[in-house]
Amino acid sequence: MKMVDQAQIRQRLDACHFLSLESFGPRGGQDGQFDLILEVAELKSQSRQTDRQSQDQEAVAYLGVLTSEDIRQVVEAHADPLVVSPDSAIFTILFEGYAAFQIKNEMMSLLEPGEDFSKKLRNYEKSLFLNHMATATCASDWLSKPLKHFAVICLDHIVDVACTREPILSMRKRGDLD
Repeated sequence: MKMVDQAQIRQRLDACHFLSLESFGPRGGQDGQFDLILEVAELKSQSRQTDRQSQDQEAVAYLGVLTSEDIRQVVEAHADPLVVSPDSAIFTILFEGYAAFQIKNEMMSLLEPGEDFSKKLRNYEKSLFLNHMATATCASDWLSKPLKHFAVICLDHIVDVACTREPILSMRKRGDLD
């Protein structure tokens, strides 16, 4: 099996337009009790097999009524769904020895100063989450190294992780699981 460079996997992860949080939890075994594993999947647009031109004409005619519910219905009726397809990449992200993690609704999250929107796996040396860790936990008393804040940006979710080490990434195709 060919070993893939961590930088290459991170670049591939950041190139995904949308990610879905598929699972999270501790790594099995006694040695892994403070290791967090996230599994995220690449979402791809699944094209509907319809007559686009007639749908677009119907949508334009329908937009004479512009309530938010009307617009939501038109968007839902004409948008291609996002799915985990057989050729989607599945990423496993391992945080060894994490101090804390939280999962937030992306719509309810505050932006971090200097947010880099080009990244799906972000890291911060200063952040609101690290401020919380410093004031609401005793992690800095227990740990010999400073905490770093990593954020995994998914559709509908943001996963924040406080950890002293860089995450370990692996990648496979969904089709490899079937």
